Amino acid sequence: INEEAMESRLNSSEWINHAEVYQNNEGILSVDINPKHALIHIINNHGVQYYVDKNGSSAPVSDIFIDKVLVCSGEIPDSHLWPEFSLKETLIKYAEEISADPFLSALVEQIYIDEDQEVKLITSIQGHHVNLGRPNAVEREMKDLRAFYQSKFDVLDWSKVYEVDTRFKGQVICRLKED
Repeated sequence: INEEAMESRLNSSEWINHAEVYQNNEGILSVDINPKHALIHIINNHGVQYYVDKNGSSAPVSDIFIDKVLVCSGEIPDSHLWPEFSLKETLIKYAEEISADPFLSALVEQIYIDEDQEVKLITSIQGHHVNLGRPNAVEREMKDLRAFYQSKFDVLDWSKVYEVDTRFKGQVICRLKED
């Protein structure tokens, strides 16, 4: 067995961060693999799909690998860049903030980029979304959103709320569905 060739092939895989192949002192072949762990699943309006890990590395969608991760969809450019910042890095920041919070992790099903390149969070509550606007200060936006949900969760009938809007600094606007 050619250990170097095996290690080289493993390291060329889009699903592996790093692999090491070696024989220990007893002649036993060891293979240590550090796989990529998907953070988000990109599905853009052009049909392009792939996974992205926390380091921004991409991996193709696979028939044998399905991970339950946050979906990012909509008007995501094929180049993955917006003029003033990296879209991929911004989506990773949103995904990390959402996945770090048990409430938001259970609530948010998808990050959607609309035709105006504004961010909307699609929630598990039917007909309810969060309008974040153009990405600005991800940590502040998510902190404001968490604070709003914590203060109003027991007060509002969420089936009557169609939009929570955090686009305006220092305030959160709640829009109700019309009867």
